[in-house]
Amino acid sequence: MKNKVLLPFSLLALLALAGCSLNNENTGSSSSDHSGSTYDYTTPVVVDDPDDIEVVETTDDFSLTTEDGTFTEANGIYTITAAGTYSASGKLTGQILVEAGEEDEVVIEFNGVSITYGKDSPIKVVSAGKVEISAKKDTDNVVTDSRSAK
Repeated sequence: MKNKVLLPFSLLALLALAGCSLNNENTGSSSSDHSGSTYDYTTPVVVDDPDDIEVVETTDDFSLTTEDGTFTEANGIYTITAAGTYSASGKLTGQILVEAGEEDEVVIEFNGVSITYGKDSPIKVVSAGKVEISAKKDTDNVVTDSRSAK
């Protein structure tokens, strides 16, 4: 009777181990992104003095504009505080944060935007009645959450 019970568990354990080895096959020396570029992750990065590394959050050529709304900017965080239509373009290393009134309707139009943020969601809605995000026709728009997976 013991052999009949152990056999299915033994097979299950073998399948689980085989699955682990299959999933780890591609963790070797290089990986490709969607643009076809190949990166070599085996070459170590050497930093002589960590204090020489300067971390800068940039807003490059990012622009957020509105004719009928209100927003503020501080340290790369663009906080939308009122109803309106907002147009975003350019490269932002930061966040678009919506903290509008409970009845406010906010429209954010992407017009060739690239947003990357690693401390929280790149676009975060804390409060608003309705938020609509759209992209202008024939524009490339990218939103990247660069937080590490834990």
